[in-house]
This record gives sequence, C-alpha cells and structure tokens, in this order.
Amino acid sequence: MKSFAGRRTGAVTSLAIETLLLAPFALLALLWLHAHGDSHFLADGWRSALLLASTGIVTATPLTFFAAAARRLPLSLLGMLQYLAPSLQFAIAVGVNHEAMSPSRWTGFILIWAALAVLSTDALRHQQRQRRLATANTGAA
Repeated sequence: MKSFAGRRTGAVTSLAIETLLLAPFALLALLWLHAHGDSHFLADGWRSALLLASTGIVTATPLTFFAAAARRLPLSLLGMLQYLAPSLQFAIAVGVNHEAMSPSRWTGFILIWAALAVLSTDALRHQQRQRRLATANTGAA
C-alpha cells in the first residue's frame, strides 16, 4: 500500500495533505462558533475574512521554503540553526529590550547551552576519530 505522506513526500505535498486533513475540522469549528454567536470571522465583512484567511498563505510560504531547505542540509547544521533563532531572540530580549531574567530562566538557558557544548564536543571528537581511522585504513591498504 502506497502512503500519501512520509519522509520522501515533498514540502508542498505534505502541506497540501495536512491542509486537506485539517480543513474539515476547522470548518466545523467555525460553523460551531458562528452558531453560538462567538465567531468574529465575518464580523468585519468578507474583505476582512479574506485577509484573515490569506494569513495562512503568508505563514505557510516561509515554512515550505524551510522544509525544502532542511532536506538539503546536514542534520548537524540544521540542529545548530534550530538553536540560533531562539538564542537571537533571547539576545534581543535581554540586550535590546532589557527584559527581566529570573535566576530560573538563566539556569535553563545555561543548561541548554552547556548541553549543546557537550554535544558539539562529542560530535567533533567522533569526527576526528573517524578521520584518523580512515587515514589509518588507507595507509594500511
């Protein structure tokens, strides 16, 4: 049996499948909210509703590009990039916006980066061992 989604499915196809699967539930939620008088989706008219609906496209476009790029990058680089964005947000929050940092937040931040340092050190040592083994094997052959 052929699967519709999985590891080899492209970013656009995956997004289309996800959208098709979730759209009926979203439509039911909108109808239920409208029936109970809690919907604000059409409160400002169709133009506002269309603009609101188009935010999905604005959100999905960079995510689709990211998914396509992520397939082409080594996982080690992708992992580092996943730390970069929240770290830059942290630096801006503390350095530019002067956001208050409690000791528990500092502890969490330090623990995360300490774990990343341990992981990176282990990966570099493993890579060096692999290189040494490869040069030893080519020299023995």
